[in-house]
Amino acid sequence: MKRRTKLFSIIYVLFYLLFLNNCDKLIKNVSNKEITNKWIEKNNGLEVKSIQSLTINNQNTLYAGTSSGLYKSTNGASSWNKLSNGLISNDIRNIYCDIQNTNILFVATWGGGIFKSEDGATWSDISSNLPDPRVFSISQSKNNPSLIFAGTETGLYRTLNIGLNWQKINSPSVPTPTLLIIPNNIEIIFIGLKWYGVYVSTNHGDTWSEKNNGIYKSLEGYFVSPTSLIYNPYDLETIYLSSEYPAIFKSKDSGEQWEMYQLPIKNGIVNCIVLNHNLPETIFVGTDHGIFKSSDGAKNWIEINDGLTNLDVRALIIDPKNPRIIYAGTMGGGVFKMILD
Repeated sequence: MKRRTKLFSIIYVLFYLLFLNNCDKLIKNVSNKEITNKWIEKNNGLEVKSIQSLTINNQNTLYAGTSSGLYKSTNGASSWNKLSNGLISNDIRNIYCDIQNTNILFVATWGGGIFKSEDGATWSDISSNLPDPRVFSISQSKNNPSLIFAGTETGLYRTLNIGLNWQKINSPSVPTPTLLIIPNNIEIIFIGLKWYGVYVSTNHGDTWSEKNNGIYKSLEGYFVSPTSLIYNPYDLETIYLSSEYPAIFKSKDSGEQWEMYQLPIKNGIVNCIVLNHNLPETIFVGTDHGIFKSSDGAKNWIEINDGLTNLDVRALIIDPKNPRIIYAGTMGGGVFKMILD
């Protein structure tokens, strides 16, 4: 009887230990399981949550421009560090990675001009000769990386020598919040102008053509004010435009004709637009009503706001190495991350 009791006790202890081991594995599996199709807040280290721009380089280093500084993350937004050495303006409107070396960064600031960094840590001013330091956006020529364009409050400027000298472009002298360069043998430059819509140049800004056929125009005679422009990397003639109007405009012929695709909101601003480079018909837009997704080139839209505690979305970026990962920057709620199915 005693032997049976002792044997039973040993079996019980072994069973208990085996049970604890399996529970531990189960807990680890649950904790390591990806949470998909839900936004997760990623603000550890962010001192301010007003996000105005996001970018990611080829080394998967993520940068966030805020209304009060520039931040960097090297671990998928799990933590952030502030970058401020040499930046005299903290109002970061746009972050741009150099075409030839994505470790080299340019940032556009509001009131401080443009800064350049070769290590992502220390910054130098390249806009001392830029007449207007209120900069919305930056873009760079692929054919000539020394040629950089800056969209400002008073129009478009360009430099042929990475900021030593700046020249005013012969385009309307109005706010130029967005610009896009199509990388082709003959580069095509698109600019979005407040009240004036879209203009296009094929000679690096010497001359311009208005390209607003199909773009919404108000009763007062003004075109919608663009907020962002992107192109389909598999079809360089397909351009998408977002604006201060609750719709997306799409051109399949380099801006000659635009089609309007209404979003499922009655009013509001579309702040940003990105597309999945592996599935270019899959598009995401950030609005002041949250984030919407289209899987058919902007024809139909669904809302994807689960977990998003702030719906004023100002920036979107897709991980270039893993297009299942998308980041959102909000005005007041900080950065969010989603892993798609």
